Amino acid sequence: MTTTQLLGAFNDNLFKQLVLLYCLTEVGEGGGGYQPVAFFLFSIPFVFGSGVSGFLADRFSKRSLIVGCKFGEIAVMVAGVFAFGLGGVWPPLVVLFLMGLQSTVFGPSKYGILPEMLRPRDLPSANGIIQMTTFVAVIFGGALAGVLKELVTEHQVAGLQWICWGCVGIAVVGTMLAFTVRRTPVAVPGLRFTPSMLCALDRPTRALLRQDRIALKVLLISSLFWFVGGTVHQLVNEFGVYQWKIGDARTSLLLASIGVGIAVGCISATLLSRHRINFALVNRGAWGMAGCLVALWSIAEVAP
Repeated sequence: MTTTQLLGAFNDNLFKQLVLLYCLTEVGEGGGGYQPVAFFLFSIPFVFGSGVSGFLADRFSKRSLIVGCKFGEIAVMVAGVFAFGLGGVWPPLVVLFLMGLQSTVFGPSKYGILPEMLRPRDLPSANGIIQMTTFVAVIFGGALAGVLKELVTEHQVAGLQWICWGCVGIAVVGTMLAFTVRRTPVAVPGLRFTPSMLCALDRPTRALLRQDRIALKVLLISSLFWFVGGTVHQLVNEFGVYQWKIGDARTSLLLASIGVGIAVGCISATLLSRHRINFALVNRGAWGMAGCLVALWSIAEVAP
């Protein structure tokens, strides 16, 4: 399971960073305006599809959904090959949306299957490993995207298509590994779909969050973390390509350094938690993140 999700996260981040850099260089100085569009298209399935994805994960076999999503990843990567061949910015952006849709369906099954496979005392360590390997994929996927794009600058379209074929190969390997995931019982076999499931925060969920303040705080903190992460990702790309003019490869290495920090944080949290949920670590991590953002602001005008 760990290797399967690692390869999927690697593909996601390689292709996403490839599209973002393509937007910046294909359109020129105005390409930065396509970065928010790219993030919006990638994220919108998570906003409106998470409720349905959670229903699917409860109603059907999580292992079957994982395998199906990996086949979907192959199809999306093949679509990426043809999207770059069509030229322009919008075809790759549409594929990025499809990638977000595939990831939305994959997520609840990926995380939901862990409690069904593991003992409760092993969950903190398992979550730490999943998060660490995810961000290892972020590091290498994002960094490799910049390096590869810089290598194919002279023959950009054909080069980008070959990179996407490589992503297809990675997706095939991930799909083969998905068949090794252990089967688990269906969580709620008789669950019926209701229109309220189209909204991730339906009435029962809102009632639960009102009663469980800790769950509400965790949700808000997680949302803020990913909001900051998405914003910083775009800013670092623009700093590197437009302001510092250091090229695609070195810009992606800047992003990789963020991923290294997150991976180290995941390992540290796993070791420090000692098989317990420790909210003090979240508080300290939030202060550290705030301090680093201030430091990034202070050096933004400094050329490397």
